Amino acid sequence: MFDRTQHSTYVNISKTDPVCTVPPSAASLCFYDIIYGNGSVSAGFFSKEILTLSSSDNINGFLFGCGINQAGIFGDEAGIMDLSQEN
Repeated sequence: MFDRTQHSTYVNISKTDPVCTVPPSAASLCFYDIIYGNGSVSAGFFSKEILTLSSSDNINGFLFGCGINQAGIFGDEAGIMDLSQEN
């Protein structure tokens, strides 16, 4: 399971960062929440990290939602990685 506190390259996105498109809140970080078609939900921090696909293939500055609260039909999974493009 990914533990954001154990990664020196992990960064929480600030709510003032241009990539943060959620409505303003009192929090200083950019939060996300999503409801999937099956009713499952995920909420957490909008984040940036180095995504390692292989020993020679890395994506620096990979933006993703790092879930801290999930509910629904995730079963034994700690989370999901959705690589779809949503605009």
